[in-house]
Amino acid sequence: IEGRFIDVNKGLCTLLGYSPDELLGKSFEDFWPPDARELFPAGFSNFKRSGGVTNHLKLRRKDGKEVAVILEGRVQRDSRGNFLRTHCILTDITDQKLIEENLRRSEVFINSVLENLPSMIFVKDAKSLRFLRFNMAGEELLGYRRDELLGKNDYDIFPKEEADFFIAKDREVLRSGRLLDIPEEPIQTKNNGLRLLHTKKIPICGADGTPQYLLGISEDITDRKQAEEALQQNEARLNAAQRIAHIGSWDLDLVENVLAWSDEIYRIFEIDSAQFGASYAAFLELVHPDDRQFVNESYTESVANRTCYNIEHRLLMSDGRVKFIHEQGETFYGPDGRPTRSIGTAQDITDRKQAEEALRKSEEQLRKVLEEREQLSQDLHDNIIQTIYAIGMGLEECRYLFQEDHQAADKKLEHAVVCLNRVISDVRMYIVWDKHDEISGQQFCAKLTELAVTMESVQGVHFSLDLAVEAARRLTPLGAFHILHIVQEAMSNSLRHSKSRSGLVSLQMEDGRIRLGVSDDGIGFNFEEASGQGHGLQNMAARAHKLGAKFQIISKPGSGVQILVELPLEDQHARASR
Repeated sequence: IEGRFIDVNKGLCTLLGYSPDELLGKSFEDFWPPDARELFPAGFSNFKRSGGVTNHLKLRRKDGKEVAVILEGRVQRDSRGNFLRTHCILTDITDQKLIEENLRRSEVFINSVLENLPSMIFVKDAKSLRFLRFNMAGEELLGYRRDELLGKNDYDIFPKEEADFFIAKDREVLRSGRLLDIPEEPIQTKNNGLRLLHTKKIPICGADGTPQYLLGISEDITDRKQAEEALQQNEARLNAAQRIAHIGSWDLDLVENVLAWSDEIYRIFEIDSAQFGASYAAFLELVHPDDRQFVNESYTESVANRTCYNIEHRLLMSDGRVKFIHEQGETFYGPDGRPTRSIGTAQDITDRKQAEEALRKSEEQLRKVLEEREQLSQDLHDNIIQTIYAIGMGLEECRYLFQEDHQAADKKLEHAVVCLNRVISDVRMYIVWDKHDEISGQQFCAKLTELAVTMESVQGVHFSLDLAVEAARRLTPLGAFHILHIVQEAMSNSLRHSKSRSGLVSLQMEDGRIRLGVSDDGIGFNFEEASGQGHGLQNMAARAHKLGAKFQIISKPGSGVQILVELPLEDQHARASR
């Protein structure tokens, strides 16, 4: 009646760390944590009235440690309904609680990473296409609070024409089961007006391969597109300004050999008309010495061939400055067919030439920036995104393992934490845009081994390694870096798409070349249908191209995939990389 133990088994003694004699006569209240004991009387009274209960409790052991338990109890009454005793079964769930807490912390970390990415991240349910998640960047871009978006579909938020487009793309992704890259996607936001996005949509599949969710990653490219349009408008204005600029005219009498210039010509040539006797020969003396023959031959040929005289050349000014001139002219002929007169225009295009040179330098700088951006995009796809994807799959598996195999789930969580720490290090490296660390041949083999172990621990795909030490040693640091990422991408594709159980990574020296082979025993694919979809295959080919290597993919449905890379030895492909 007072809730004291009258019989205990060995299991309870082991759980609490007491002998049977120490437990008999005690009550659950004696083992509750101090901060919860005041709740015992009311809880025990409810228990007696209800006739039974299943509850989650924390009990304090003899050594002072707390254990989490599930208590299942039933009340026994006499024939008059009076309370006699209770029978209770306690199940130790301490390890399960620890695993759940570790899983929760991992999910919190991943959520923090997604929340702080500058791109809009959203997740939709694959069946209803309703929004299940938005990150902070998505809220700021669209101008809606998260509670205004979650549970809604595109038709609830956007104009019908836009919603039709979004839904059609969603269904295309889910139908194909592959990443879809949408370079330009207009979207009407709540506060920021019409914006232009670069969106990638990715299907997230369950264990049976059926898409369960749709992940979207969108970058706002509105400002960049506006800058490009502004540049085009500036170029148009420049062309208009050239058309209305002052252009000097000249008139050459071929019969009398007299050259007449307009005032604008004298201004362009910076000559005092009162002190200069204009003639064709005098004009040639003002042309830059390196261009005189070209100018004379061009004009002579236009007269002889009755074609338009249209050239650009330089003037050498008295103080050593150089001007660029654009000349156009036409020649007229007499009844006898002889040339009688040539008239034309001359325009100072020095400013335009300087602008073209500046534009050339700007384009060169832009090209370098775009190359660096492309490299960063490849590295992020091949490293960060692939790693996070693998971690996510491992955590997804933990959700099922902790119910069946706590130790295996705990090991996978430990592995996920190690991988997440690597992701943090890599992200920090990209933030400060450090150069990649150079790796030796021995380090290269070690990193490939680590990749293979990671793939097997995440999803059970076993990759055998056949690595010739000499071949690895002959790789340049840049070659080792790109080859490592090609292997990582190939392994990741096997994990995500091929449904393979095993694979082989081979690095050998053959016929004076280094030969890399990555193969699996998966379902294969139609290369022509897959070409151009997603970044993975493109990135592998681009990395091989940077090394001056031959790149080949061999596959067809039902026969696995084989990726081959042949590259020159160190001295040759080192020159190709410079």
